[in-house]
Amino acid sequence: MVKRTFIIFSLMIGLWSCATTQALPPSFHIGNLSPSIAAELSLEERILAEEAWDHLKQGKGSKAEQTFSELGAESPVYSVGLGYVNYLMNKLQAAERYFKDALKGQPELALAHAGLAQIYLQTGREDQSFAAFREVLKTEPENLWAKKQYETLKNRKLEEVLAEANTALEEGDIKKGKAALLKALYFDPQHTDSHLTLAEIYKQENKLQNALVHLKAANSAEPE
Repeated sequence: MVKRTFIIFSLMIGLWSCATTQALPPSFHIGNLSPSIAAELSLEERILAEEAWDHLKQGKGSKAEQTFSELGAESPVYSVGLGYVNYLMNKLQAAERYFKDALKGQPELALAHAGLAQIYLQTGREDQSFAAFREVLKTEPENLWAKKQYETLKNRKLEEVLAEANTALEEGDIKKGKAALLKALYFDPQHTDSHLTLAEIYKQENKLQNALVHLKAANSAEPE
């Protein structure tokens, strides 16, 4: 009886050990390798790249790193891949550096912009995150994940700067209010109320050309 209990206990310990050492999937988003990148790779390189990407999505950072190293620094997936490896290991500075390195050779690489967008958001750099999500959508306009992140961030930032603008204008601080309204247009270039308010401010300042620009923008932003 004691022997049987010991065997069962040993098996349970073994199973528990396996479960605790199993890699967890990443808590951040990793997109798929784009066809444009795959087209630059030989068949053997493509197999290695897909293997490395699978390791990343399974949370196996060390295995992914080893496979990216086999591909070599000249591979179009090397820097962006190591960016995600370091992100997976919570080495955010190194991850950011690798993503930026990837963009030096491929300025429109959505995977690198997506990685940076998430790091910027995680580290409180929301304006930079917004710009990075915008870059993702320039290349991949149908990317549903990026669209959702972009719209959520846009709406939050727009609400913040509009509140700042309203407070400033109510207090008579025209300069600060104008700056906040212009920032609102950075987040939403077609925000009609911001254009109209700026047009009125410029009219009062006798800057009629500026006022006309915003009136035209407000008119074009209105649905037909």
